[in-house]
Amino acid sequence: MDRPVRVLFVCLGNICRSPMAEGIFRKLLKERGLEDRFEVDSAGTGAWHVGEPMDPRARRVLEEEGAYFPHVARRLTREDVLAYDHILVMDRENLEEVLRRFPEARGKVRLVLEELGGGEVQDPYYGDLEDFREVYWTLEAALQAFRAEARGLQALAERGVRVPQVHWVGEEGLVLAYLEPGPEDWEGLARTLAALPRRREGSYLAEPGFLGTFPLPGREGG
Repeated sequence: MDRPVRVLFVCLGNICRSPMAEGIFRKLLKERGLEDRFEVDSAGTGAWHVGEPMDPRARRVLEEEGAYFPHVARRLTREDVLAYDHILVMDRENLEEVLRRFPEARGKVRLVLEELGGGEVQDPYYGDLEDFREVYWTLEAALQAFRAEARGLQALAERGVRVPQVHWVGEEGLVLAYLEPGPEDWEGLARTLAALPRRREGSYLAEPGFLGTFPLPGREGG
C-alpha cells in the first residue's frame, strides 16, 4: 500500500482551533475505517503554549462530540513543512506566517475553509464555550469536504495510479506533482480526476510527472 496521506492542521498556539480540527478529522477517519490511510497532526505558528494541553473548552467540546484525543501543543517546524502533503491553516495570519517562515510550504498550505468556498476560522480563545462549539461545527463541515476530496485521490492510488503528493494552489486549480514516474494513460487519469467530486472544474494539461487544471472558469489561464 502507498504511504498514508499526511495532513497537518495549524493555528496560532495549537491549543484551540488546530487540535479541534485534528480531533474532528481523526473522528471522521475512524468512522469510515480510514485511519491507516492518513497521518494527522497539528501545530502552532507561535511557541507561547508549547508543552501545554489543549484549552479546556476545546477539550470539553471534543469530548461532547466523541472526538477527544490526548494532545500536547507544539510549534510548526521545517521538518513538518517538508513531511506533510496538506497544511491546513485557520486564518490568513496563519497562512502569511507559515509562508514567511517557510517559503517552501507554498503549494502545500491553504486555508481550511477553502473547502467551503473561503473565509477564516475565528479564534475562540477570548470567547466562551458557544464560540468553541461554533468552531467545531464550522471545522466539521470543512473537513467532511476535505476528506471526500482526499479519499477520492487515494482511490486513484488504490487502482494503481501513483498520487504521492497533492497541491492546491490558491484559485489556480488542482495541481498534482508526481514524485515517481506516473501511469502511461494520462488521458485516462485526467478523465478519472474529472469525475471526482470537486468544487470547481477546469481543463486538464498532462505530461509525464505532472497533471493540473488551468484555467478555472472566469480566469485568464497560463
